Amino acid sequence: MLDRYAFLDTTDFEMTRGVHQMLGVALEPAPKRARHAKIHTKANGFDSDAFSLFYFSYSEDVTVRIGNENAHHWLALPIINRPKSRPGLHNRDGQLYSQSCPDPLRLRARTKSLSFCLKQHTLDRYLTAYLGDDITAPFSFQRGFDLIHASHRAVGQIILMLIEDDAQDETAMTSESRITSFLDAITSTMLFYCPHTYSEHMRRATPAPAPRDVKRVLDYIHSFANTPVSLAQLVEIAGVPGRTLNQHFRAHTGLSPMAYLRRTRLRNAYRALHGGRVQSVTDVALACGIQHLGRFSQSYKSEFGELPSQTAARLH
Repeated sequence: MLDRYAFLDTTDFEMTRGVHQMLGVALEPAPKRARHAKIHTKANGFDSDAFSLFYFSYSEDVTVRIGNENAHHWLALPIINRPKSRPGLHNRDGQLYSQSCPDPLRLRARTKSLSFCLKQHTLDRYLTAYLGDDITAPFSFQRGFDLIHASHRAVGQIILMLIEDDAQDETAMTSESRITSFLDAITSTMLFYCPHTYSEHMRRATPAPAPRDVKRVLDYIHSFANTPVSLAQLVEIAGVPGRTLNQHFRAHTGLSPMAYLRRTRLRNAYRALHGGRVQSVTDVALACGIQHLGRFSQSYKSEFGELPSQTAARLH
């Protein structure tokens, strides 16, 4: 997993500790008996300006504390890594850690885990989009993260989908449209469903729908659905905080702005396939702004009752 980003495979714990220090993370053996033992660390990692992803395991229990210089937010997810099939999530607690958490993370020995680091400036951008000028206090997530909960499990599935995309296509992590879609999905889900400093603000009711902000976004989506579109762009076009746009949009359409965008792209693909003179289903999907081709077929079937290849074969 994340094999193309070789990172660390060593029993030299001082080396492991030093690498963690460079990330602003303090790592220590948890049990006293391990303090003089060799601890085997395996880790692969991908780092970008917006977020980081790591796959890791330790041969002994360890504790992790985020340093004062590291203001980012860390999520640790225990996974089932099957060599010849897709990785899965364990049905047990993950751990969500912000800098203000008083206790360190404790990571179990020989547990294969994923770590997602959402960088503070990335979160600030989405938080500002949703809340506008309401941000007055430092942001932090609450510690609890339970993979039995559907919304928390969805966060893990979003991460796994990106990793699967990366395993199949080495350009996945450098594709602006894919990473924008990933960040829109995971950051919005975490802000709405993982308790944090501003959870009450996110739930706060807003005035009745303002047709003009919704209309601006609808006009933009219908004109530019085939191009990369981010939530931040739609919020800027709407001229209202993201939380307000989301509530107005749901009241008007029954969908969030990004869900409406995805449905619009599917319907454009449906019309293109029905219009004839198409070279392939892949060409149609890409022309309609759809980047995740594997999920395109499943989403298309859910919307129209048949696969896009079946539509193409039936009409041509």
